Amino acid sequence: MFRLKEDNSVINRYGFNSEGHDTVAGRLSHRIRTWLFKNSVATKSGELVPSGVPRSLVLNKALGVNLGKNKISAAEDNSDYVKGVSSLGQFADYIVVNISSPNTPGLPNVKLMKEVKEARDVHVAHRPPILVKIAPDVNEVELEDIAAVVQEAEMDGVIISNTTISRPSYLKSDPTLVSQIGGLSGPPVFPLAVEKIPIIGCGGVSSAEEAIAYAKAGASLVQLYTSLGYYGPGVVYDVKKGLVDYLKKEKTTWKELVGSDHQK
Repeated sequence: MFRLKEDNSVINRYGFNSEGHDTVAGRLSHRIRTWLFKNSVATKSGELVPSGVPRSLVLNKALGVNLGKNKISAAEDNSDYVKGVSSLGQFADYIVVNISSPNTPGLPNVKLMKEVKEARDVHVAHRPPILVKIAPDVNEVELEDIAAVVQEAEMDGVIISNTTISRPSYLKSDPTLVSQIGGLSGPPVFPLAVEKIPIIGCGGVSSAEEAIAYAKAGASLVQLYTSLGYYGPGVVYDVKKGLVDYLKKEKTTWKELVGSDHQK
């Protein structure tokens, strides 16, 4: 990982390092068992958690499972995603099919989406929504193809965007850092992502201003990551407080804000 401090950005080439489905499933299962024990909560037969309790175990919070593909898997092989849904879907409030990593490039296809949905419907009783995560580097033709696939497969939503392999000319950091191979995240991703009108906006969010712009562009939710490394967990509070202040000042709601740029 390389910090581009002058741009408050990061380039990483971590890949999808993981101990695998079984280990992660064990940790998530242990987390739920511990919560049930500490809170003296009983479940009905076949229930993982009581009805009405999110998998995050915190009301009004969501736990997402982000599924990536092994780099050595064949391009046409969808089994990594299918196995991930079957193994980990039961622990998720929502599932992300991540086809946007620079390490495992590709575009969604109807076959993949339908196989993932079938795995969820067969193996995951509470049927969490499935979102597709795409990169900001797709061109207009590819974006149209993605939209067609998402619509035909009746997916629940789209997350845009992951890191970018592009290097905007306005980056101010040391060229030896900028030229590193990997995915760029942080503020430089924001203009690439916001114009795509996502459902969940992700890329370059570090203040309420970016979250508001994502909402106006059509995002119902926003995610942040790189800004946590620069500003710490408190950035979440700052973003939320800024949003509340803005909504009060404008006498509007988040729901009314979403997509407002396209209603003018």
